[in-house]
Amino acid sequence: MKSSQVLKDLLALKEAYRRQNFTYTTEQQTQYKELLTIRRELVTQWKKDGRVWIGPSNIKSTRN
Repeated sequence: MKSSQVLKDLLALKEAYRRQNFTYTTEQQTQYKELLTIRRELVTQWKKDGRVWIGPSNIKSTRN
């Protein structure tokens, strides 16, 4: 499954969560957990490959 599709499905589930008075059905809850696991695996792989920006480098910042 592509990362963009995982993200779209997660956002759709979050929208349904809001519409359903902040509750998931059991099917939606299992689907959400599966998608979240896939998303976390993708991000972990991106970090290993060096494709994630971690933050600014403070090497030049030498204020006293």
